[in-house]
Amino acid sequence: MKSSRYLLLSPALALAVWLSILPLGSLVQGSTFIWEAGLVLATGALTGLFLSMLHSPRPLIPLAQALLMGGVLAWRGLTAMPGEPDEAWTSRLIQLWIRAMDAVQTGSPPIAPDPGVVWAVAGMAALLLLLTEVLASQLEQPAWALAPLALPYLVGALSRANDLDWTQLGWVALAFITVLASTHGQGSGHLVRSASRVAANRAARGTQALGLGAIALLLAALLAPLIPIGPKLSLGDGDSGPIQLSDPTAELASNLQRPSAVPVLNYVSSTGEGVYLRLVALTKLDTRGMHLVPMALSSIGLDLASTSPGEQLDVSVQMADVPSEYLPVPFVVDSFDAAGQWAFDPSTMSIIGTGGMRQDQTRGLEYTVHSTVPTPDAAAMSAAEAGRPSDADLLLEVPSLDDDVLTLTEQVVADADATTAGEKAIAIQRFLRSPEFSYSLSAPDSTSRDTLSEFLLSERTGYCIHFAAGMVAMARIEGIPARMAVGFTPGTAQPDGSYAVTTHDMHAWPELYFDDLGWVPFEPTPGGTTPTPPDEGENGDQPNASPSPTPSASDPAESEPPQQEPNTPSTTSPDDQATGSSALSGWLLPIGGVILLLLIPATLRWALRAWRLRSRQPAPELADAVLAEIRDTFVDTGRTWPDGSPMPAATAAAEELTPEAAASLLAIAGHLERIHFAPSFSDVTPLPADTKRLLKELRRSASPPGMRYLSVLLPRSLSPVRVFAKK
Repeated sequence: MKSSRYLLLSPALALAVWLSILPLGSLVQGSTFIWEAGLVLATGALTGLFLSMLHSPRPLIPLAQALLMGGVLAWRGLTAMPGEPDEAWTSRLIQLWIRAMDAVQTGSPPIAPDPGVVWAVAGMAALLLLLTEVLASQLEQPAWALAPLALPYLVGALSRANDLDWTQLGWVALAFITVLASTHGQGSGHLVRSASRVAANRAARGTQALGLGAIALLLAALLAPLIPIGPKLSLGDGDSGPIQLSDPTAELASNLQRPSAVPVLNYVSSTGEGVYLRLVALTKLDTRGMHLVPMALSSIGLDLASTSPGEQLDVSVQMADVPSEYLPVPFVVDSFDAAGQWAFDPSTMSIIGTGGMRQDQTRGLEYTVHSTVPTPDAAAMSAAEAGRPSDADLLLEVPSLDDDVLTLTEQVVADADATTAGEKAIAIQRFLRSPEFSYSLSAPDSTSRDTLSEFLLSERTGYCIHFAAGMVAMARIEGIPARMAVGFTPGTAQPDGSYAVTTHDMHAWPELYFDDLGWVPFEPTPGGTTPTPPDEGENGDQPNASPSPTPSASDPAESEPPQQEPNTPSTTSPDDQATGSSALSGWLLPIGGVILLLLIPATLRWALRAWRLRSRQPAPELADAVLAEIRDTFVDTGRTWPDGSPMPAATAAAEELTPEAAASLLAIAGHLERIHFAPSFSDVTPLPADTKRLLKELRRSASPPGMRYLSVLLPRSLSPVRVFAKK
């Protein structure tokens, strides 16, 4: 391979991979992921360029790229996922990966540029570069590089309900052409035994690869609009795309933070009273709160999905011009009549849009709902025992919370003398509504990843999400299946008997599962969104489950705009030393990677020297190894080893050496000559030690003075040109 082409190969491949990930813009909002991936790919490109300039062996390049890009990825990941000073960096990276997977599973494309998602895309780009480097450079099969380069496009095409346009395919085409252009003429044609045909073989391979690539891309561009990939998920008869649901907690936080309320819907109920309208339920609990899990949707059997008791309720809803992938309905919904394509999740009873325009189906939508609303009385609630729904294992999972949370829960239940699951639930709700907690749209000021423990143990201030997640955690500790519902409070009564619901009415509350009662909603949030639930004792000390808590006359979110984004921990650590330590540890990884990279050539050269000069070799093999080592050391120190047998070559080379080095070289050369040509020769045991002394003197006397260090750190004898020339 030509030197200039070899030098530029890694940067060209990195550019190709960078182009290939641009179609992911259809899945991830913004351009942050592009530049983050660009940083990692630039590291790989510069690593390949640097090693090529040093004439390092080609197989070393992807290994060094993996090391350096891994260091940069670790640094960026630790920067994006701050943790406690004593927390293992591997644990923080695992948490970031889990966060990325949660965002992908629950997000609707294009999803928000979550730090975990951005980091995962950068990691994928690094992996694609390594695959492309191996295919195009190591295996000399650049045409096969189309496989990794097309992967981001395929991910985008298979993850969206609508097909990608031809411009997205253009990025893949440009990336593939970049690879083919940068590798044209690459390789030694080692399968061609006739040297006269090497050039012809290279030209044929390049022409064939370019021709096949051009034909394949032309066909793909022509046929892609005619053969759509969808439908990708079949729900009934609908032409539905893959269901990637957005995070409702992020939407809730955003809506509560709006300076002014935005109308969402109006409704009229058959009872004339306000009702809670539920969107979705979150079932996965970790130390940061509640999250969605992938759903198994169905388009039939809604009326048979729930047999729990309750009061019959009919609601007529008129949506404003707002998009929503979830249909607001009273819980538990038995049937509904709404235009568009819809399905439901049997586990959470959430109604979700499934058509190609599923997020816009609610714009101006008018629909009716029939529901059975849980209304257990105080006696039934107190006597209730925990049930076991089909997904009980998930609904009973408790993350690694602070041990004091378990102690606190046991104390709350013990203080209330609660024995049944219903009594325990009431005790937990009463505890969270006590004066020990306060309502605030400002999230707890915490940089810890165990936000839930800090809320329950120390901060004790937050808004509905914090209280709902806190009750879910404490209920699960007591063995009660629990989840968090997200939806709207009843809203504001209008003169015509309807209720108006705005963005400021968005709310979260826990749902607990009991035998014979099914899912029962609770209201642990004190004062912020709703007043104390109505079904309490005379003095307010016996709170009961409140399936439809009465709305507050005035929403604090309207009267007192918050100053801080909810559910977003402060980025300023209270411990500057801990923050500095975290940043320092982040920088140490890439710096350590660079140091290791610089030591790789020297380590390889040392290992080769140790192997050549090992003891107990047969004399002829030792003689050949000593001569090879002397010859390579001459190259490393910028000298030229003359042609010829050992003694004549040493005599010519000695003229440019110091007297000590010249005498030592001539003595060793004479010994090598006798080993190969004399009928007898002296003991070869001292030969390795004598050779090492000569090599040390050769490096010490190298000129210019800097050559002494370059001969160790960047040995020229490891140049791939020399390595392959020897073969």
